[in-house]
Amino acid sequence: MPTQAARTLFAVARELLAAETSGRDYRLIGAGLSDFVDAADGLGLFADEERRARSSERAIDTLRARFGAAAVVSGRALKPNRP
Repeated sequence: MPTQAARTLFAVARELLAAETSGRDYRLIGAGLSDFVDAADGLGLFADEERRARSSERAIDTLRARFGAAAVVSGRALKPNRP
């Protein structure tokens, strides 16, 4: 699947790894990209979704540049408050 967005990489990697984990614990798992091509080659069916994801990531990068790395975090990164 063509992508320029971290959100897409995470979603695809999560789906692929779900079938492999079968309840086992892992300390560190990585995912990467390869077979790079010019972005002008098009995204076909996913063009609108990819455009929105890239726009969102640019906005987050701008906020982090202005207010610091902790200004915007993913909901997955939040820890519950425990007494």
